[in-house]
Amino acid sequence: MMIRFQTIAFSAALLVLLTSCGPKTRTFDPENPPEEVLEARSVNTISSEEMRQFTDAAVHDILYSERFKSFLERFRAENGADAVPILKLTRTTNETGDSSLNTSQITDKLVESLLNSHMVKVTMAEGADIISAIGDSRDNRYDPNFKEDTVAKEGTLLAADLILIPKVVSSSMVSDGNTIVTREFNLKISSVKEGLLEWTYVKRLGFIQD
Repeated sequence: MMIRFQTIAFSAALLVLLTSCGPKTRTFDPENPPEEVLEARSVNTISSEEMRQFTDAAVHDILYSERFKSFLERFRAENGADAVPILKLTRTTNETGDSSLNTSQITDKLVESLLNSHMVKVTMAEGADIISAIGDSRDNRYDPNFKEDTVAKEGTLLAADLILIPKVVSSSMVSDGNTIVTREFNLKISSVKEGLLEWTYVKRLGFIQD
């Protein structure tokens, strides 16, 4: 059974712990408790489907964010009605202390969801997954194997208007021999020009482990 991301309060996780028993690690939705315990899994396991749900939910939140809508209105007023901001996506930071957590899935799926939203353009000239040769590709004009009119000229790379910083943090506590783990996914978008925070998003996933 695929386990959905759900917002979880730490106190609610405690309540679930007190009302559950069993030898396995489980996730719970404290606001809508399931009739049956969800399929057990390791706290280190975040599935690709969960990453997709998380990133899609984050991009959906951007679409309906009044602050981000306000930014887009200002941006289009300055750059034209059809202007689309360029976003630099930094590599997802793992602040959980768990080196086995594959946060690159978050970065990759954010790129996919953002591109599919048609809300922003994502730059590869800056930020995560930099290919150092992007800027140096202009030097290909010195290679006679390339047609000169197909080689990028100097000054053609576009700078970012926005920067998106994703990170994952976690906290844990032990109660009655069980470990409660809360993992928090945090995204922030700020404008490069002004340095102002334009949007923030937090999603939490709770685990109970004995």
